[in-house]
Amino acid sequence: MPENTLQLVIKLTAGDAAQIVDQLTTKVHNLGGSVKATNGALLTFDDLATKIGFRLQGLSTILAALHSTYGAWIRESNAADAASAKLIQALKNQGLYTEALVNEIRAYAAARQEATGIDDDATIAIAGQLVAMGLHGQALKDAINATQDLATLMEGDLNSAVRVVADAFGGNTGMLGRYIKNLDEADIKNRGMVSIIEQLQRAVGGQAIAFANTAAGSLRKYEAAMNDLKQTFGDIVKNGLTPFLSLEGCFSMASGFTRTSKSSSYRL
Repeated sequence: MPENTLQLVIKLTAGDAAQIVDQLTTKVHNLGGSVKATNGALLTFDDLATKIGFRLQGLSTILAALHSTYGAWIRESNAADAASAKLIQALKNQGLYTEALVNEIRAYAAARQEATGIDDDATIAIAGQLVAMGLHGQALKDAINATQDLATLMEGDLNSAVRVVADAFGGNTGMLGRYIKNLDEADIKNRGMVSIIEQLQRAVGGQAIAFANTAAGSLRKYEAAMNDLKQTFGDIVKNGLTPFLSLEGCFSMASGFTRTSKSSSYRL
């Protein structure tokens, strides 16, 4: 391991997870007590619409507090779920889906994160796009590596890099030609994605790992490890607060109803 790299290992034990869940449960119970107290005070109001409005506002405030406290964790967990969903659907569309294959791609993305610091969920997301272009097996892994190398030259923008690859696959090689000197467009027309990957490997191969071996690369690895930790916490929070979070849409609808009710009341 190069001397200027940072290796970060984060372990979350079952006891740690249980403690987090217990803390969340206590917070939810405390919030429940506040709701009961608020409901008791609302008995002094005669206007039904006002009662409903205050109750909904109170519950919406609770949800806002939960999202504020745990929102970053939940967003990271949701991003991982979304990336996996895209990959799984792409594999199904190509008739390639198996749980073992999904796990293999996830493991490869994790290995690339360790080597390059590029977030594994971001890699899984672009893997879904590359699968949709017809890539699988070693060709998919080579394409992931090449796209990550190109992204490194593009200031780490993995989504933009995969769009460049997709455009070239579709026949628009203008952007790709900015990064590959003497781009062989005729070969791309003849051999498609195989040619794109090979030309990327020759022109930009190794960029992602080279960057990872710098101080900035070490910071990227650290940030990726932190994202993994947020994702783990987010999974725990979502499992503990699913009944609350699933009501968010209802509260959004109810908020509109509350405004309408109040408006009608004022007109009367």
